Amino acid sequence: MSASCEFICDNTLCNHYGKYINVVAPWPLGDIDSVIQSLLKAINLISVNNLKNKQTLINNCAEVKNYLLIKKLAGEKYACIQSFNYLPITDIPIVSVVGYRLQKWCNICPRVEIRDVLTNEEIFVEESLIQDANFPKTCSECNNLLLNFTEVLDWGLLCPHCRKQMKQNRKV
Repeated sequence: MSASCEFICDNTLCNHYGKYINVVAPWPLGDIDSVIQSLLKAINLISVNNLKNKQTLINNCAEVKNYLLIKKLAGEKYACIQSFNYLPITDIPIVSVVGYRLQKWCNICPRVEIRDVLTNEEIFVEESLIQDANFPKTCSECNNLLLNFTEVLDWGLLCPHCRKQMKQNRKV
């Protein structure tokens, strides 16, 4: 699973106080069929093991699997690889990385630009992936600079409702 960070509005006067935006680093992509198969295997392994919150885990995996089946029918070829690090199960097949899903954020609109970059490199430099993805430097709506994951961590995000700086809650 990719690194992530939540930005939480802590302005008590804002209608969106306590709500958050989750930003993620480049996320590994796999062939959509392989990702679906790993979810099916996870569901089967969870169901035969005596795990805490078993039904919740099964429901979560099934929800993602169903979503991916819809995306596959719509023509998607790749999906974000799911992490099962939180499960005490080791038999879930590892999905080969075929690329990364990248996001860049505009702090004004707010807008998120998303691109998939296919590469067989397990270790990457975020900036080189961004160049390969042909991301524009500025937002198409407001012409503000688009920020990558590292820049968002350094500069922060504004609440899209009250425009105050949001509080970082790193989950990396």
